[in-house]
Amino acid sequence: MESTRDRRLGRLSLLAISLTLLTTTILVAPPARADDPGAAPTMIGIASWREWRDDLDYYNTSVGSYPEIYETFWSIDNIDWAVDSPMYFITEVDQRGIVPYAELTVDSLSELNAGKLDGDIAAMVDAVGSWLDADRGRRLLLGPLPEANLVDFPWGADPAGYKAGYNRIRNAFRNAGIGPDRVRFVFAMHGTSTLPLTMADFYPGDAVVDIVGFSIINRNDPWHNYDSAFQRFIDEIKGTITQSKPILITQTASVTEGQDRDGWLRDMFGGLKADPQVMGLIYFNREKTEGGKYNDYRVLKTNWIDPVFREGAVDWANPGQAEWIFDGRMDAWTAARHDLYDGLPYFRDVIASPFAQDIVWLAAEGITTGCNPPVNDLFCPDDGVTRGQMAAFLVRALGVSGGGGDSFVDDDGSVFESDIEALAAAGITAGCNPPVNDLFCPDDGVTRGQMAAFLARAVGS
Repeated sequence: MESTRDRRLGRLSLLAISLTLLTTTILVAPPARADDPGAAPTMIGIASWREWRDDLDYYNTSVGSYPEIYETFWSIDNIDWAVDSPMYFITEVDQRGIVPYAELTVDSLSELNAGKLDGDIAAMVDAVGSWLDADRGRRLLLGPLPEANLVDFPWGADPAGYKAGYNRIRNAFRNAGIGPDRVRFVFAMHGTSTLPLTMADFYPGDAVVDIVGFSIINRNDPWHNYDSAFQRFIDEIKGTITQSKPILITQTASVTEGQDRDGWLRDMFGGLKADPQVMGLIYFNREKTEGGKYNDYRVLKTNWIDPVFREGAVDWANPGQAEWIFDGRMDAWTAARHDLYDGLPYFRDVIASPFAQDIVWLAAEGITTGCNPPVNDLFCPDDGVTRGQMAAFLVRALGVSGGGGDSFVDDDGSVFESDIEALAAAGITAGCNPPVNDLFCPDDGVTRGQMAAFLARAVGS
């Protein structure tokens, strides 16, 4: 049986590797952990309008494949599901090999939760069920009550009501025997929330959410770069909701005027693809008058595609990858990420680091809590390590206790004083100014030589 000492030495060897990497400029990625599920596939969706057939077909001609997802909108209580069903429309979408994604709205959240729309919901479930049964290859994504974290909508700004309504709609499908191999559910928020609400206030739970999504549009009011359009909301999801569910940008676009839209599109494709938790984006290919201002977001028009958008779409293109959502692979990916990430601190500055897995391991072992207390949503992977921080890492890694003495005159008041004194009591440090050794120099950077001495004494002890 593995002893406590063996476990600590194993942890120490990994800590030595991690700290060696963190205190050098070596840019060689470590081997992937065996339980690392890798990145989600990157899918493109389109939300078009009147010319949707032309848009999709020209997209196919230009990119070499259709987009994976097409977004539409269903008002549950304003559709005569027996007479004017939208199934004919999504049939054409499905025939192109595209998965339809329908966002579901209602005129009244209170009526929904009071059961007054149960007949409409049942009619929708029947229509969808018949459509699915007609072809076993058909699949559907549903986003009940989108952007509920905004006060703008009849179903908005009511977290408890939203959760009840979301579950009422979802349960109607599941109770009818329509399972996750046919229909998946999206938690579709807006990036910004009506304060003081947050996206997390509305999250109905991992058991009922398949995909976590948010929408954000760059209207140039002000201009939003990648960080303000995407990264801050991805960070919010990872830091407050989940690090395991795939993230779908349920609606995004940029106006054509203002600043550098070409650069915005390149950053969108590059940044989202680099994030392993992001599974794709849906581009809002429309023009709208909003607040008296005409905004043209289109990247597809009759026989025209934006060349920068095409460049990104070709890079992302991988026909058939939407089946990943339904055939069990997404569930396995989510479970692996849950075991690896959920319950750990989320450091929003480590996504692009080649040492991300080492950092996750340090957090999992309780060796680090971050570099910006009390928030601790940063790890600062490119910063050096101070002697005081090294003391804290070692104490947590080895389980060193004790050390209530006062061996050094310069650690009084340091947040690492107890860690430093514990190392001194254990014989792992003797100070930084031999032969007197009444100083520890907690704010100095730790050198590789000093680190070697720390680790050698720790192993010896």
